[in-house]
Amino acid sequence: MTRRPRSPLTAALPLAAALLCVSGLLAGCSSPDDDPPPGPRATPSGRDDGRAPGGVERPFRVRAGAIMAPPAGDDVADCTAVDAFLDAVEHAPAGATVRVATNSFHLLPVADALVAAHERGVHVQVLVDRRINRDDDAPDIVQRALGGDRSAESFLYRVRGSARGGPEGAMHQKTWMVSRTGGSRWVTMVGSLNLTYGCLDQYNDVYTFVDRRDVWRAFNRVFDQQVRDRPVTDPARVVDLDGVRLWFHPGFSREDDPVQRLLDRVRPGPGARLRIVQLAWSGERGLDIARRVVALHDAGVRVDVVVGALGPLVERTLADGGIEVHRSPFDNGDYVHHKLVLVSWRDDAGRVRRVVSTGSDNVGDAPFGRDEVVAHVDADRGAARRSWTSYRRHVDTLLARARREGR
Repeated sequence: MTRRPRSPLTAALPLAAALLCVSGLLAGCSSPDDDPPPGPRATPSGRDDGRAPGGVERPFRVRAGAIMAPPAGDDVADCTAVDAFLDAVEHAPAGATVRVATNSFHLLPVADALVAAHERGVHVQVLVDRRINRDDDAPDIVQRALGGDRSAESFLYRVRGSARGGPEGAMHQKTWMVSRTGGSRWVTMVGSLNLTYGCLDQYNDVYTFVDRRDVWRAFNRVFDQQVRDRPVTDPARVVDLDGVRLWFHPGFSREDDPVQRLLDRVRPGPGARLRIVQLAWSGERGLDIARRVVALHDAGVRVDVVVGALGPLVERTLADGGIEVHRSPFDNGDYVHHKLVLVSWRDDAGRVRRVVSTGSDNVGDAPFGRDEVVAHVDADRGAARRSWTSYRRHVDTLLARARREGR
């Protein structure tokens, strides 16, 4: 086919448009909320598919970044995050360490995988909340095989409350760690998903750090304290690492709340956006955050909210501030179990900033007295940059479903 030559004016248009975009003068240029350039594609569960180009087998590797875990329907095997964790456990060799800190533990396939790992020489250490897991089959199976001696290389132990804050609190964290699995090391998985059959009708997410020894060490130090199951002095812990800030409860307050500190970073301006997807949002802390969200909305930040349980004062504050709130559960009973805050803006130097906040912390007062973890991940590069697209599209899917169902 003969291609018609372009005129000098036509040929110059792309360059002119690019210059205008850099200067921010052309409408339709990328905003802080736009998807970053595409990276390597993840498999459905978010992990490496185990094949090099041409179909050649290669060692198993865990894929870093976000795993979206929508409702699994009738089969736990379809729960993408659980499946990724099972793969990591099953590829862990003798001498590796698996550490789990979770609120509730009911999944029998996970129990079987942990026992099998222990039997081949993996050190398996599990902490669960005693009140939530009194007589459940899965922790019983694991404890019979591993024992309950916390000084041993493998054990399952039921924490009496907040492992670092005292018996009045709770173990509400959801963290899975594998020191070595296939060709990956220092795997830390953190998010909103408990190891329960709730994944059948919940929307969850898990963020996976791979080959990040610094992240592993931060979680490891906290786990070492949790194993002792007694209050520690000043348990609130903030750890700043390359591209990630970790907040370990208990011990924070409304004055040093991790959500407030994230919102403080947002600069209103073109394209600035805030997305909040939460199982629960209530209490005095929730009211503080609602007022801050309304202030950002008034300053021009676009705000989207999907939430399950909403405190009446929080609901009224958001409504009076003109913020539309979409509600879960959905028509078929599926519901959001996330603890997500996504923010995007341009900083004072004009640079695009995107941060994902995920973990176990519902927006309320209870987390101040519980074992919780929140991860603020700067979505500027690498796996975090790719993950921004996954989170953004996932939340947009939830918003679209809520609007379609009139919620």
